Amino acid sequence: MKLFSTYKAKLIGLLITCVSLACLGISIIAISAMKKNSISIFENQGISIIQKAQKHINGDYFEELIETKDESSKFFKSTHQNLLSLKKHTECTYLYTLSTKDGKNFSYVIDASDELYSDEVEKIGTPVDVTEDINEITKAITERTIVPTEMYFTEEWGWIISFYGPIINSQDKVIGVVACDFLVADFLSQIRKVALLIGIASVIFLVVFVIVQAIYLSYFFNKLNNVTKAMNNIATGESDLTARIQVLNDNELGQLSKACNTVMEKLQSMIHTVKESVSGLQEKSDKLFQEEVHFL
Repeated sequence: MKLFSTYKAKLIGLLITCVSLACLGISIIAISAMKKNSISIFENQGISIIQKAQKHINGDYFEELIETKDESSKFFKSTHQNLLSLKKHTECTYLYTLSTKDGKNFSYVIDASDELYSDEVEKIGTPVDVTEDINEITKAITERTIVPTEMYFTEEWGWIISFYGPIINSQDKVIGVVACDFLVADFLSQIRKVALLIGIASVIFLVVFVIVQAIYLSYFFNKLNNVTKAMNNIATGESDLTARIQVLNDNELGQLSKACNTVMEKLQSMIHTVKESVSGLQEKSDKLFQEEVHFL
């Protein structure tokens, strides 16, 4: 292609490609780092919430509540109030407890996601679908540790990240799990906005960089073209040997211009010498001719 037939065009194209890739790489790294740090913050909060919730839940009373399903009991009301207070002082969206008899089917026990008897609160024994998180819940029960899920999307709640921790009674038996959920749609929206800003900033930087480099390279290649033109004129015999290329600095282009000027000076000197020699020979020839005519 003629567009990239000159080194100037090739160099500008190479610079644009390199800077574009650099901007893209930096943007991806920055967004990934921000997302990773934000998820780390969610994990720290989630683990802290589960640990505090576990302290509010008496395992023996919780096991009894599973059997009686008595929502009027003092334990149910006080535990619900404690968990609701914990939820209100944190950024989690839902805080609740679950029980299971077979490790596969789970139901709500204490749902502290809202005020007691609110329409948003599930009754004791209400089945819950944990298909998405069954592996994390099973791990929390078997390994007796707090387990976070990956950030995932659900049709009902959108993007979510959950945490599960075991509830253990006095006989060291796991009789349920306590869970908290974070809805992260707003968080992802902020990441998209930041990504958009980074993208816009990268484009602006790229445009400014291209303009600056185009101006600089035009100046550089214009100087180089002056040298090329002068040498071409010498080669074709059309050069004005008294003319000189302007030297503004002592960089590589300046040194090249000086060398070209030196060549022109030497050529001018040589031509001047040749002219003087030719003129001298002409004078001698004329003198000999006159002497010969006089002799005749």
